[in-house]
Amino acid sequence: MFDKKAYDKIYMRKWWKKNGKLVRRNLRFKILDFLGGRRCKKCGFSDFRALQVDHINGGGCRDLKQGLYKHGVWALYAFVKKHPGKFQVLCANCNWIKRWENKEFSDGKKLVIHKV
Repeated sequence: MFDKKAYDKIYMRKWWKKNGKLVRRNLRFKILDFLGGRRCKKCGFSDFRALQVDHINGGGCRDLKQGLYKHGVWALYAFVKKHPGKFQVLCANCNWIKRWENKEFSDGKKLVIHKV
């Protein structure tokens, strides 16, 4: 007896294993393009491998904990499309510098620097 549901599940699992990386990458490019292009807003760096989606006013950990886009890049894409003024594209260096300057730490604690 042929079980169509089981077949479809196996087929989709194999298809996703083969094509999932490409689908996620294309969706990531859509997010970057939607937010103004594949360039860092601060320094103009354009290598897509180091570009990140940044919350302009912080609060990314709070959004993630609330489960607003915990289901991968599709949910993030929908969230970005719904709230376009909340995000920007920054390279990894500019994003970390911004986090440091604005004290945007995920655990809510202040960072203490001990001079050596």
